[in-house]
Amino acid sequence: ELDLLERLEGRGVEVVETDLGDRIIQLSGGEPLHPVGPAVHLTLEEVAGALSREVGRELPPDVEEIVRASRLRLRERILGARVALTGANAIAAEEGAIGLVENEGNISLITRLPERHLAVAGIDKIVPTLEEAATVMKTCEAFLTVTGAYYSFIKGPSRTADVMGIEQFGMHGAKEVHVVLLDGWRREAVRRGMGELLYCCNCGACLSVCPVLLETAHAFSSRVGAGPIGVVRTWFVLGPEEAIRAGLFACTGCGACREICPGSIDFPRLIERLRREACSRGLILPPHSSLAENILRVGNPFGERPG
Repeated sequence: ELDLLERLEGRGVEVVETDLGDRIIQLSGGEPLHPVGPAVHLTLEEVAGALSREVGRELPPDVEEIVRASRLRLRERILGARVALTGANAIAAEEGAIGLVENEGNISLITRLPERHLAVAGIDKIVPTLEEAATVMKTCEAFLTVTGAYYSFIKGPSRTADVMGIEQFGMHGAKEVHVVLLDGWRREAVRRGMGELLYCCNCGACLSVCPVLLETAHAFSSRVGAGPIGVVRTWFVLGPEEAIRAGLFACTGCGACREICPGSIDFPRLIERLRREACSRGLILPPHSSLAENILRVGNPFGERPG
């Protein structure tokens, strides 16, 4: 949404993804397939090749060896980091706490070892209390099928007052914690009666059942996201033309995404509404225009004259 990593790298800042799947994609230069398993579509040989350059030696196409070597190298990277950059699964307003769910343990490390922690999240991640935040996080874990997950609630910088009762920041955790909240398209979606988009917890369940995405992969996506949620967000972030390129008219309207969504977001209805708006703007696919002309001209979509 912000192209944040690209902008940081453009300013000469080295950005290192610490989730293994994200790191594989970053090193291979490929496109992520799924928010939970971004690199699951790559072969062992492709993964080993991408990570071999990072660890400085040839890695065999062996899962255990790949994970072991990556763990050692990523820990070196994390220990040398100055700033940790995370999102948030939920933010509890009353307690002022950032909620994070993970299964690898990398988030626990990066939010504690560097001196600064910067969390960037949409305003839709804000919930009233820790109880609601925990519910959102439990939902993420259940629908992400993450096992052995870590839950973290961060309310501010690490501190100690064990020396003469004088409080100091930055003992074993971050010395500074900053939260950046994004509005972007979110209030606009609410204003236009599409506020249910903000119910999305980024679990990726809709991506796992979408027949169009399963058949076409990256053809039903943009840099904003994949599948039905990605296409709708693309409309708000990049505009109607990019949403059409991402597959706005490819959705079959089957409703599988709506049925599995923990927030019961009615993606087919939202996509249909955006299609109508696109057509009202004259943004119609050429084949659709041809079909409409045939119906008006001879009464059927095939252009065949009766009799």
